Amino acid sequence: MLSTRWRALEARTSGPFFLTWDWMGPWLSLVRSPLYLCHIRRGDEDVALAIIGTQQKRHGPLKFQTVYLNQSGEPEEDQVFIEYNDFLCAETHRAEVWSCFLEHLTIGRARLPASLKHWVLLRLSGLERDGFERQSGRRLITFDRHDDQAYLIDLESARSSPDGYLGTLSANTRRQILRSREILGGDGNLSFQVAATAEQVDDWLSSMTALQCAWFEAKGQTAALSRPFFSQFVRRLIFENLTSGSVELIQCRSDDSPVGYLLNLKSDDHVYSYQSAFVQYDDNKIKPGLMCHAMLAENYAAQGMAFYNLLAGDSQYKKSLSNKSHSLHWTSLAVPSARVSAFIQLRRWLRR
Repeated sequence: MLSTRWRALEARTSGPFFLTWDWMGPWLSLVRSPLYLCHIRRGDEDVALAIIGTQQKRHGPLKFQTVYLNQSGEPEEDQVFIEYNDFLCAETHRAEVWSCFLEHLTIGRARLPASLKHWVLLRLSGLERDGFERQSGRRLITFDRHDDQAYLIDLESARSSPDGYLGTLSANTRRQILRSREILGGDGNLSFQVAATAEQVDDWLSSMTALQCAWFEAKGQTAALSRPFFSQFVRRLIFENLTSGSVELIQCRSDDSPVGYLLNLKSDDHVYSYQSAFVQYDDNKIKPGLMCHAMLAENYAAQGMAFYNLLAGDSQYKKSLSNKSHSLHWTSLAVPSARVSAFIQLRRWLRR
Protein backbone atom coordinates (compact mmCIF):
# COMPACT_ATOMS: atom_id res chain seq x y z
CA MET A 1 0.00 0.00 0.00
CA LEU A 2 1.11 3.54 -0.74
CA SER A 3 0.51 4.61 2.86
CA THR A 4 2.94 1.94 4.09
CA ARG A 5 5.64 3.00 1.64
CA TRP A 6 5.11 6.67 2.40
CA ARG A 7 5.30 6.25 6.17
CA ALA A 8 8.35 4.00 5.84
CA LEU A 9 10.18 6.75 3.95
CA GLU A 10 8.93 9.35 6.44
CA ALA A 11 10.56 7.35 9.22
CA ARG A 12 13.93 7.69 7.48
CA THR A 13 13.62 11.38 6.63
CA SER A 14 12.67 14.67 8.24
CA GLY A 15 10.37 17.09 6.50
CA PRO A 16 7.45 19.49 6.84
CA PHE A 17 3.95 18.35 7.72
CA PHE A 18 2.79 18.96 4.14
CA LEU A 19 4.92 16.03 2.92
CA THR A 20 3.70 13.55 5.55
CA TRP A 21 1.04 10.91 5.01
CA ASP A 22 -0.99 12.70 7.70
CA TRP A 23 -1.49 15.42 5.02
CA MET A 24 -1.29 13.36 1.83
CA GLY A 25 -3.65 10.61 2.96
CA PRO A 26 -6.72 12.85 3.57
CA TRP A 27 -6.04 14.81 0.37
CA LEU A 28 -5.59 11.76 -1.85
CA SER A 29 -8.79 10.21 -0.49
CA LEU A 30 -10.79 13.16 -1.89
CA VAL A 31 -9.05 13.90 -5.21
CA ARG A 32 -10.80 12.61 -8.32
CA SER A 33 -8.39 13.98 -10.95
CA PRO A 34 -5.86 11.53 -12.45
CA LEU A 35 -2.67 11.29 -10.41
CA TYR A 36 0.62 9.43 -10.73
CA LEU A 37 3.11 8.24 -8.16
CA CYS A 38 6.65 9.41 -8.80
CA HIS A 39 9.08 7.15 -6.95
CA ILE A 40 12.85 7.16 -7.14
CA ARG A 41 14.41 3.99 -5.81
CA ARG A 42 17.79 2.54 -5.01
CA GLY A 43 17.43 -1.19 -5.28
CA ASP A 44 14.23 -2.15 -3.48
CA GLU A 45 14.19 0.93 -1.25
CA ASP A 46 12.36 4.19 -1.90
CA VAL A 47 14.68 7.20 -1.93
CA ALA A 48 12.03 9.80 -2.88
CA LEU A 49 8.26 9.95 -3.31
CA ALA A 50 5.91 12.56 -4.75
CA ILE A 51 2.47 12.77 -6.34
CA ILE A 52 2.20 14.06 -9.93
CA GLY A 53 -0.90 15.60 -11.46
CA THR A 54 -1.50 16.79 -15.01
CA GLN A 55 -4.02 19.12 -16.65
CA GLN A 56 -4.47 21.07 -19.87
CA LYS A 57 -4.29 24.71 -18.76
CA ARG A 58 -5.18 27.79 -20.76
CA HIS A 59 -2.81 30.76 -20.79
CA GLY A 60 -4.41 33.50 -22.85
CA PRO A 61 -5.15 32.07 -26.29
CA LEU A 62 -2.94 29.00 -25.79
CA LYS A 63 -3.29 25.73 -23.92
CA PHE A 64 -0.32 23.92 -22.39
CA GLN A 65 -0.18 20.45 -20.90
CA THR A 66 0.96 21.14 -17.33
CA VAL A 67 2.53 18.81 -14.78
CA TYR A 68 2.08 19.50 -11.04
CA LEU A 69 4.16 18.42 -8.05
CA ASN A 70 1.99 17.17 -5.16
CA GLN A 71 -1.04 18.86 -6.70
CA SER A 72 -3.69 17.65 -9.14
CA GLY A 73 -3.89 20.84 -11.23
CA GLU A 74 -7.62 21.12 -10.51
CA PRO A 75 -8.18 24.40 -8.60
CA GLU A 76 -10.89 22.98 -6.34
CA GLU A 77 -8.63 20.12 -5.26
CA ASP A 78 -5.55 22.30 -4.86
CA GLN A 79 -7.21 24.91 -2.64
CA VAL A 80 -5.81 23.10 0.41
CA PHE A 81 -2.80 25.47 0.12
CA ILE A 82 0.22 23.19 0.16
CA GLU A 83 3.39 24.95 1.36
CA TYR A 84 6.95 23.70 1.87
CA ASN A 85 6.29 21.51 -1.12
CA ASP A 86 9.03 19.15 -2.37
CA PHE A 87 9.87 15.51 -2.75
CA LEU A 88 9.69 13.43 0.38
CA CYS A 89 13.36 12.46 0.63
CA ALA A 90 16.42 12.78 2.82
CA GLU A 91 18.16 16.15 2.58
CA THR A 92 21.39 14.45 1.51
CA HIS A 93 19.61 13.03 -1.57
CA ARG A 94 17.60 16.13 -2.55
CA ALA A 95 19.86 17.51 -5.31
CA GLU A 96 20.30 14.05 -6.81
CA VAL A 97 16.54 13.39 -6.66
CA TRP A 98 15.69 16.62 -8.48
CA SER A 99 18.32 15.97 -11.11
CA CYS A 100 16.91 12.48 -11.70
CA PHE A 101 13.33 13.76 -11.83
CA LEU A 102 14.04 16.57 -14.31
CA GLU A 103 16.14 14.32 -16.51
CA HIS A 104 13.34 11.76 -16.63
CA LEU A 105 10.79 14.47 -17.51
CA THR A 106 12.90 15.96 -20.28
CA ILE A 107 15.36 13.52 -21.82
CA GLY A 108 13.35 10.46 -20.80
CA ARG A 109 9.87 11.69 -21.69
CA ALA A 110 9.36 8.76 -24.09
CA ARG A 111 9.07 6.49 -21.06
CA LEU A 112 6.39 8.65 -19.38
CA PRO A 113 2.68 7.64 -19.27
CA ALA A 114 0.76 8.71 -22.38
CA SER A 115 -0.97 11.66 -20.69
CA LEU A 116 2.40 13.07 -19.58
CA LYS A 117 4.48 12.62 -22.72
CA HIS A 118 3.54 15.95 -24.28
CA TRP A 119 3.83 18.14 -21.20
CA VAL A 120 5.01 21.72 -21.67
CA LEU A 121 4.84 23.33 -18.21
CA LEU A 122 5.97 22.07 -14.80
CA ARG A 123 4.21 23.82 -11.90
CA LEU A 124 6.07 23.91 -8.57
CA SER A 125 3.96 25.51 -5.83
CA GLY A 126 5.15 26.65 -2.42
CA LEU A 127 8.73 25.39 -2.55
CA GLU A 128 11.20 26.66 0.03
CA ARG A 129 14.12 25.76 -2.21
CA ASP A 130 14.36 26.92 -5.81
CA GLY A 131 16.79 26.90 -8.71
CA PHE A 132 16.13 23.27 -9.59
CA GLU A 133 15.63 24.27 -13.22
CA ARG A 134 19.36 24.98 -13.39
CA GLN A 135 19.99 21.29 -12.79
CA SER A 136 18.32 20.57 -16.14
CA GLY A 137 20.91 22.60 -18.04
CA ARG A 138 19.12 24.57 -20.73
CA ARG A 139 16.26 22.12 -21.07
CA LEU A 140 13.80 24.25 -19.04
CA ILE A 141 13.12 27.97 -18.75
CA THR A 142 11.15 29.99 -16.20
CA PHE A 143 7.66 30.58 -17.58
CA ASP A 144 6.14 32.28 -14.56
CA ARG A 145 7.14 32.94 -10.96
CA HIS A 146 6.13 34.74 -7.81
CA ASP A 147 7.46 34.61 -4.26
CA ASP A 148 5.68 35.01 -0.97
CA GLN A 149 7.03 35.46 2.55
CA ALA A 150 6.39 32.88 5.23
CA TYR A 151 6.50 34.23 8.79
CA LEU A 152 7.82 32.18 11.71
CA ILE A 153 8.23 32.53 15.45
CA ASP A 154 11.63 31.24 16.51
CA LEU A 155 10.71 29.66 19.83
CA GLU A 156 14.32 29.27 20.96
CA SER A 157 14.54 33.06 21.16
CA ALA A 158 11.40 33.00 23.33
CA ARG A 159 13.00 30.47 25.67
CA SER A 160 16.20 32.48 25.95
CA SER A 161 14.40 35.80 26.57
CA PRO A 162 14.16 36.85 30.25
CA ASP A 163 10.59 38.00 29.58
CA GLY A 164 9.58 34.97 27.51
CA TYR A 165 7.95 35.24 24.11
CA LEU A 166 6.31 38.60 24.83
CA GLY A 167 9.73 40.01 25.52
CA THR A 168 10.76 39.33 21.92
CA LEU A 169 7.93 41.45 20.48
CA SER A 170 7.77 45.14 19.69
CA ALA A 171 6.46 47.40 22.43
CA ASN A 172 3.30 48.10 20.42
CA THR A 173 2.46 44.42 19.78
CA ARG A 174 3.20 43.51 23.39
CA ARG A 175 0.95 46.33 24.60
CA GLN A 176 -1.93 45.17 22.37
CA ILE A 177 -1.68 41.60 23.66
CA LEU A 178 -1.47 42.62 27.32
CA ARG A 179 -4.36 45.06 26.94
CA SER A 180 -6.50 42.37 25.29
CA ARG A 181 -5.74 39.98 28.13
CA GLU A 182 -6.62 42.60 30.73
CA ILE A 183 -9.94 43.52 29.10
CA LEU A 184 -10.92 39.86 28.90
CA GLY A 185 -10.22 39.31 32.58
CA GLY A 186 -6.50 38.69 32.87
CA ASP A 187 -4.29 35.66 32.34
CA GLY A 188 -6.13 33.65 35.00
CA ASN A 189 -9.30 33.69 32.91
CA LEU A 190 -7.61 32.67 29.64
CA SER A 191 -7.12 29.05 28.64
CA PHE A 192 -7.05 26.74 25.65
CA GLN A 193 -8.01 23.14 25.02
CA VAL A 194 -7.24 20.69 22.21
CA ALA A 195 -10.20 18.71 20.84
CA ALA A 196 -9.99 15.10 21.99
CA THR A 197 -13.36 13.67 20.96
CA ALA A 198 -15.46 13.51 17.80
CA GLU A 199 -18.18 15.51 19.55
CA GLN A 200 -15.74 18.34 20.32
CA VAL A 201 -14.46 18.35 16.74
CA ASP A 202 -18.00 18.57 15.33
CA ASP A 203 -18.98 21.36 17.72
CA TRP A 204 -15.78 23.42 17.47
CA LEU A 205 -15.39 23.05 13.72
CA SER A 206 -18.95 24.25 13.23
CA SER A 207 -18.28 27.30 15.41
CA MET A 208 -14.96 27.95 13.72
CA THR A 209 -16.60 27.82 10.29
CA ALA A 210 -19.33 30.25 11.34
CA LEU A 211 -16.79 32.74 12.74
CA GLN A 212 -14.56 32.50 9.67
CA CYS A 213 -17.47 32.89 7.25
CA ALA A 214 -18.80 35.96 9.11
CA TRP A 215 -15.36 37.62 9.02
CA PHE A 216 -14.76 37.01 5.31
CA GLU A 217 -18.33 37.82 4.25
CA ALA A 218 -18.03 41.21 5.98
CA LYS A 219 -15.11 41.87 3.61
CA GLY A 220 -16.98 40.59 0.56
CA GLN A 221 -14.79 37.48 0.38
CA THR A 222 -15.28 33.72 0.63
CA ALA A 223 -13.99 31.79 3.64
CA ALA A 224 -11.92 28.70 2.94
CA LEU A 225 -14.02 26.62 5.34
CA SER A 226 -17.19 27.48 3.39
CA ARG A 227 -15.90 25.65 0.30
CA PRO A 228 -17.11 22.03 0.10
CA PHE A 229 -13.84 20.35 -0.91
CA PHE A 230 -11.80 22.31 1.61
CA SER A 231 -14.29 21.65 4.38
CA GLN A 232 -14.24 17.90 3.66
CA PHE A 233 -10.45 17.91 3.60
CA VAL A 234 -10.20 19.67 6.96
CA ARG A 235 -12.62 17.21 8.56
CA ARG A 236 -10.64 14.23 7.30
CA LEU A 237 -7.38 15.89 8.28
CA ILE A 238 -8.61 16.26 11.85
CA PHE A 239 -10.41 12.93 12.27
CA GLU A 240 -7.71 10.79 10.69
CA ASN A 241 -5.09 12.34 13.00
CA LEU A 242 -7.23 12.88 16.10
CA THR A 243 -5.24 10.50 18.31
CA SER A 244 -1.74 10.98 16.87
CA GLY A 245 -1.26 14.56 18.09
CA SER A 246 -0.04 15.77 14.70
CA VAL A 247 -3.20 17.83 14.09
CA GLU A 248 -4.64 20.06 16.82
CA LEU A 249 -8.05 21.72 16.70
CA ILE A 250 -7.79 24.27 19.51
CA GLN A 251 -10.41 26.32 21.32
CA CYS A 252 -9.15 29.40 23.17
CA ARG A 253 -11.43 30.68 25.94
CA SER A 254 -11.94 33.55 28.33
CA ASP A 255 -13.80 32.10 31.33
CA ASP A 256 -16.63 30.13 29.70
CA SER A 257 -16.72 32.07 26.43
CA PRO A 258 -14.80 31.04 23.28
CA VAL A 259 -12.36 33.64 21.98
CA GLY A 260 -11.19 31.77 18.91
CA TYR A 261 -10.32 28.50 17.19
CA LEU A 262 -7.09 27.40 15.53
CA LEU A 263 -6.16 24.39 13.45
CA ASN A 264 -2.45 23.69 13.90
CA LEU A 265 -0.26 21.02 12.32
CA LYS A 266 2.77 19.46 14.03
CA SER A 267 5.76 17.72 12.47
CA ASP A 268 8.96 17.00 14.38
CA ASP A 269 9.68 20.23 16.30
CA HIS A 270 7.69 22.52 13.98
CA VAL A 271 4.12 23.76 14.41
CA TYR A 272 2.20 25.22 11.45
CA SER A 273 -0.76 27.55 11.94
CA TYR A 274 -3.04 26.31 9.15
CA GLN A 275 -6.49 27.83 9.82
CA SER A 276 -8.01 30.12 12.42
CA ALA A 277 -11.14 32.09 13.29
CA PHE A 278 -11.78 34.50 16.13
CA VAL A 279 -14.66 36.28 17.83
CA GLN A 280 -14.99 39.85 16.56
CA TYR A 281 -15.52 42.16 19.54
CA ASP A 282 -17.23 45.54 19.45
CA ASP A 283 -14.26 46.88 21.42
CA ASN A 284 -11.53 47.14 18.79
CA LYS A 285 -8.89 47.27 21.52
CA ILE A 286 -9.36 43.52 21.91
CA LYS A 287 -7.08 41.68 19.49
CA PRO A 288 -8.14 38.03 19.83
CA GLY A 289 -5.87 36.75 17.07
CA LEU A 290 -2.71 38.30 18.50
CA MET A 291 -3.65 37.15 22.00
CA CYS A 292 -4.43 33.53 21.05
CA HIS A 293 -1.36 33.06 18.86
CA ALA A 294 0.83 34.55 21.60
CA MET A 295 -0.67 32.21 24.20
CA LEU A 296 0.00 29.19 21.98
CA ALA A 297 3.53 30.37 21.08
CA GLU A 298 4.33 30.51 24.79
CA ASN A 299 2.95 26.99 25.24
CA TYR A 300 4.87 25.57 22.28
CA ALA A 301 8.06 27.21 23.54
CA ALA A 302 7.53 25.48 26.90
CA GLN A 303 7.05 22.17 25.05
CA GLY A 304 10.49 22.59 23.47
CA MET A 305 9.23 23.13 19.92
CA ALA A 306 11.61 24.97 17.57
CA PHE A 307 9.27 27.05 15.39
CA TYR A 308 5.68 28.22 15.33
CA ASN A 309 5.15 28.84 11.62
CA LEU A 310 2.40 31.27 10.60
CA LEU A 311 2.91 30.27 6.94
CA ALA A 312 2.82 32.45 3.83
CA GLY A 313 0.69 35.54 3.44
CA ASP A 314 1.23 39.25 3.79
CA SER A 315 -0.91 39.75 6.91
CA GLN A 316 0.03 42.36 9.47
CA TYR A 317 -0.56 40.02 12.42
CA LYS A 318 2.06 37.61 11.01
CA LYS A 319 4.60 40.39 10.73
CA SER A 320 3.80 41.58 14.26
CA LEU A 321 4.13 38.16 15.90
CA SER A 322 7.07 36.72 13.95
CA ASN A 323 10.79 37.17 14.40
CA LYS A 324 11.88 35.34 11.27
CA SER A 325 10.77 35.04 7.65
CA HIS A 326 11.84 33.42 4.40
CA SER A 327 10.58 33.14 0.84
CA LEU A 328 8.43 30.40 -0.64
CA HIS A 329 8.36 30.11 -4.41
CA TRP A 330 5.57 29.43 -6.91
CA THR A 331 7.26 28.72 -10.25
CA SER A 332 6.24 27.37 -13.64
CA LEU A 333 9.04 25.95 -15.76
CA ALA A 334 8.60 25.40 -19.49
CA VAL A 335 10.10 23.25 -22.20
CA PRO A 336 11.59 25.83 -24.60
CA SER A 337 9.83 26.19 -27.94
CA ALA A 338 8.99 28.96 -30.39
CA ARG A 339 5.38 28.85 -29.15
CA VAL A 340 6.38 29.23 -25.50
CA SER A 341 8.93 31.96 -26.21
CA ALA A 342 6.45 33.95 -28.30
CA PHE A 343 3.83 33.76 -25.54
CA ILE A 344 6.32 34.85 -22.84
CA GLN A 345 7.39 37.82 -24.95
CA LEU A 346 3.78 38.77 -25.67
CA ARG A 347 2.87 38.63 -21.99
CA ARG A 348 5.86 40.79 -21.04
CA TRP A 349 4.85 43.31 -23.65
CA LEU A 350 1.23 43.42 -22.43
CA ARG A 351 2.35 43.92 -18.80
CA ARG A 352 4.45 47.01 -19.55
